[in-house]
Amino acid sequence: MLENQPLNNHGQPPGVPSARKKFEPGSLAFLKASALVAKGYKSELAKVFGLRYFGIALLAVGASTCKIGSALVLGQFIDFLQVADAPIEKGLLFGGGLALSMLLFSFFESHFMMKAYRIGVNARVAVLSFLYSHLLSLNLASLPAVGQALNVISNDAQRLEDAGPLLLFFILGPIETLVVFGITWWYIGIASLAAYGSLAILILLLSTNVARFKKARSLLVEARDQRIRILSDVVRFMDMVKLYAWEQPFVQRILKFRNDEIKHLQRWYALKGINASFYWSAQSMMSIVGFFTLFFGMGRVFSSQNVFTSLLLFGTVKENMGWRVPRSLELLADLRVSIARIEEILHLEPVAETSPTGDHTSSTVLSFEHASFAWDNQPVLHDINLQVEAGDFVAVIGQVGSGKTSLLLSALGQLKTVSGSVHVSDASYTPQSAFVFAGSIKENILMGAALDPMRLKRVLDVCQLESDVAQWEHGLETRIGGNGSKVSGGQRARICLARALYNAGSVFLLDDIFSALDAQVAANIFAELRVYLKDSAVVLVTHHLGLVAQCDSVAYMSGGRILASGPLESVIAMAAHYDPDFAQVVAEFSEPVGGSASKKPGGPAPDVHAAPAGSSSGGAAGGGFDDDVLAPDDDWNEKVQTGFDASVFLRFLKMSGGGAIFAVALVLGMATCALQALSDYWLTSWAAAAPDEQFDPYYWKSYLALTMFIPVAAMICSYGFFTVIIRSSTRLFERMLHNVVKASPHFFSVNPAGRILNRMGKDMAMTDELLPDAFAEVLRLWLYVVMIVVTVAMAVPYVLLAIAPIVVIFVYLRRQYVEANRQVRRMEALSRSPVYSHVVDSVEGIATVTALRRQPQYFDTFCALLDQNTRALLSFYTVERWLCLRVDCLACVIIAATSGCMIGFKSTLGLTLASLAQMYVLNLVDVTQYNVRKTAELELQLVAVERIMEYASEIPLESQRESPAGAFPGNAVWPSAGVVEFKDMSLQYEGADRPALRNITLSTRPGEKIGIVGRTGAGKSSVISTLFRLAEPSPGGVIIDGVNITDLGLADLRSRLSIIPQSLYLFQGSVRFNLDPFGTHVDHELWTVLDKVDLKGVVERFENKLDDRPQFSSGEGQLFQLARVLLRKSKVLILDECSSNIDVATDRIMQQTIRREFGDCTILTIAHRIDTIIDNDRVLCLDKGQVAEFDAPTSLLRDPQSIFYSLAEKSLGRDKVLQLIEQLPPTIE
Repeated sequence: MLENQPLNNHGQPPGVPSARKKFEPGSLAFLKASALVAKGYKSELAKVFGLRYFGIALLAVGASTCKIGSALVLGQFIDFLQVADAPIEKGLLFGGGLALSMLLFSFFESHFMMKAYRIGVNARVAVLSFLYSHLLSLNLASLPAVGQALNVISNDAQRLEDAGPLLLFFILGPIETLVVFGITWWYIGIASLAAYGSLAILILLLSTNVARFKKARSLLVEARDQRIRILSDVVRFMDMVKLYAWEQPFVQRILKFRNDEIKHLQRWYALKGINASFYWSAQSMMSIVGFFTLFFGMGRVFSSQNVFTSLLLFGTVKENMGWRVPRSLELLADLRVSIARIEEILHLEPVAETSPTGDHTSSTVLSFEHASFAWDNQPVLHDINLQVEAGDFVAVIGQVGSGKTSLLLSALGQLKTVSGSVHVSDASYTPQSAFVFAGSIKENILMGAALDPMRLKRVLDVCQLESDVAQWEHGLETRIGGNGSKVSGGQRARICLARALYNAGSVFLLDDIFSALDAQVAANIFAELRVYLKDSAVVLVTHHLGLVAQCDSVAYMSGGRILASGPLESVIAMAAHYDPDFAQVVAEFSEPVGGSASKKPGGPAPDVHAAPAGSSSGGAAGGGFDDDVLAPDDDWNEKVQTGFDASVFLRFLKMSGGGAIFAVALVLGMATCALQALSDYWLTSWAAAAPDEQFDPYYWKSYLALTMFIPVAAMICSYGFFTVIIRSSTRLFERMLHNVVKASPHFFSVNPAGRILNRMGKDMAMTDELLPDAFAEVLRLWLYVVMIVVTVAMAVPYVLLAIAPIVVIFVYLRRQYVEANRQVRRMEALSRSPVYSHVVDSVEGIATVTALRRQPQYFDTFCALLDQNTRALLSFYTVERWLCLRVDCLACVIIAATSGCMIGFKSTLGLTLASLAQMYVLNLVDVTQYNVRKTAELELQLVAVERIMEYASEIPLESQRESPAGAFPGNAVWPSAGVVEFKDMSLQYEGADRPALRNITLSTRPGEKIGIVGRTGAGKSSVISTLFRLAEPSPGGVIIDGVNITDLGLADLRSRLSIIPQSLYLFQGSVRFNLDPFGTHVDHELWTVLDKVDLKGVVERFENKLDDRPQFSSGEGQLFQLARVLLRKSKVLILDECSSNIDVATDRIMQQTIRREFGDCTILTIAHRIDTIIDNDRVLCLDKGQVAEFDAPTSLLRDPQSIFYSLAEKSLGRDKVLQLIEQLPPTIE
């Protein structure tokens, strides 16, 4: 342990080797050889770590030998004390032997524990690496939910680490007991059989709890899984939860599973209380049975030497059989549950690799041959036949739910192949929902690829990102926040496209990449793609029919089949046979946008810089920043504990409201130690009595009474402590949950989902499962240490002279330990969140990761993050062992001092109390070492408590949810007319250096339909943030129906407005819950709104109808979100490019439904596609956060210099705009 002195001096771990290097070659071989063989991982794990694990058993045997030896030496030392004329050399020999045996015990024990910790940590890391590598091999259809994967990785794999130091004693404990039994036989004969037999019977009875532990654990983790799954949805989709004011039903749903979790946790702790009481009563129980058999059964009187030696031998067995073996049984039950849950993921079917296109001389880069595919055993694609050659630019069109996205996913191997075959060359892919992670712009584009500055510059130019990068303060190093919360929806889409282009392949699979872009930017990017990808194949799923006409060929899908493919004209003709309405819409809107874009890559390149590049800010409604007001790179400053803070723990305990229970438990804890000391003292007094006096019933009745109270007091004490901690934990979680859902949108923009889920998942699990046990143990152990010191001081008062300087040294050592531990705990706490964030990102972006063949890079990143966390964790254990060994040495000094004082003052000692004190002082080494370890664990748990308390009390919150009295008109339902007024309103996001909206002044009429358009950074999404107060507007700046919205509570405001966001949000739960989380509508109303949006037939096909989990395509999901707002019946409706993921024909149905159902409502529509707002009453054109134009679209179209005219020309094409102008009625002078 001397090599770790620099760690304790400076709090830095330079000497701690990389955890990944500690896998050993066999472990890495196991990971590679068994990557796809889930059933073989346990045997391979045993091969890698089993030999090392049993190798350290020699250290445990050495520690046990020293402990047994100390008991034998103690018997001789007590015999020396009882013989008045015994030579002093004999006393010095035995006294020195006691100190030396315990010093060796400390050496063996410390090194065993450190190596056992390392093996446990390395086993956990190996399994986590294996588990993560398997997750990377899965496809979307088989991938577990984010919450489930995170729970398994954060909690279940932890059981391997916890089991490291203890499982070995499941074997060593019984072996040691047999050896001690043989030695005890030498002293008390057949009575030892009765003593150890009683121990065996009790252990057998305790072993029956294994099944109960397993059941309680299974139910506990199942409830926790449900809680984490919902929490994962809420945290990741918090913008949607806030927009709909759905915090309350989600909180209730989470707390329901939390209550189930607590119920199973209480049962689990009741079983632990039984085990804890067994530890404290094992030695006394063995004494009763053994000595009563000796005395009454065999008729032998006691001797002090036999009694003390036997008691110490019983104590030796108690440590292993009374605590470690029962704890091993608990861990074994937990481990079996955790292994089963790990295997559940490992048994998921990995993705079937798609075959290469075979003949390398062939130009075919993608081919489907009579291929059919299924999702979760449900057929989705049927008899697909398609060939794509290098240089082809193929558009895939079809109505909502026709299978367009599934076609691309099947090419990537993300769906199960039922029949036929698919062959694909290297593919590059962009998903329909942009996948970005909490990193810099450059990291998101490169995604682990090597940097090529020239290629990156060209890709940025193609994706129209050059101007965005130029205006961001940190350029490509700008960090975009969790889920890309600091950039707009259009920017996220272009970043994803840039990633696909940078990571070049033979075929590019682009899934609706233009849905989040305005027509101007979409046309520019499309033209650039035709040039940049002229030698590659492109399969483009799109609803942008104006671009379809410029593709080489078109594939028309319906009902999961390709019904026609080829030139657009022939596809339209074929589609007319199946769906005349859709074919008519395609023909109408398939005129080339702008009328001048080159159709073939060989033609002249269009003027891609004719207008500023950009995209709408749509899609960033969830508190995101507009392009031009991107917040600086700021991350939430995670706080970690800087030392033991008693005030934190006291605040935590006060939350339980169980002061009386705690006081009773504390008194019973002291009573347990006092009864233990009194019973031992009474037994030694009984043994010291004259032989004829030992038969006095007074002795055995008193001893029996004292001993029988010990397990009762210990059990009630444990239950009391557990009850108080669990109550506090329950209330702390509730406070944290309520605070998190009330947190400001800025909080979620700077904190990745993995970081928040780390607090609410891993930290909460530590507080629930480890803190109660650690606290109860530490308190009882310190009481036991106090009892030892008091007993020794009463027997040999002079030993206090030796204890005083030892206490000073201990305080000094602990101060060094705290300084070092402060740093390693900080590193461990801060390095854990990135691991979980990486897992969340990997699961959410698995299709992109797989398509771009980034599994090796993602695995290496995971290992690097895990290695960083593991180094900190191993440093923590190293610091703990450093302190333990030194404290043990101090305890050995006390043993030597006590022995010396007893030898020096032998003639004046009370032999009974002195012998008892010497027996107790030998326990000091074992007790102090274990106490230091548990105290360190307790402090580690308090880090989790403090981190949770930060979220429960210190994060920035939104304004109050409920409105003050008198905020609403007393005689009307608000809003009743839907008049929205902006009065010199400005809006600035938290962390931004300038306003997103400036001096906005305008007013709508009742029931008016307003379109909102604008170029990049215009501030369109900021209008949503303003109306829903995702960011606070200037006071008095927004009035709705005469009510200042800043005077209202957020819940009252948001629940009375409606929005259909651009992004699709579907939560864990049923169709019913996703539609109506408050449960205020009957089934008839739910079916009615589903029918109005053409989803009734889709839901009726679900096995459990409304109670089934919703499985919709992106387009169907948008219709489902329309059904949500139909239930709300609000007077003000905001549409945030809600038709971006649906075809034009379905969009017409959607628009007709909106006009029919919301005809008398005020509708604000943020639009990229001008055709969706061309018939609105007025159009609001924003430019750089200010009102540039606000007039009827007919008036704006008459002005060729207007912003709206420019946008319409890019969206509809010049010919279409001119046609619309010709149809306008003449201007009335």
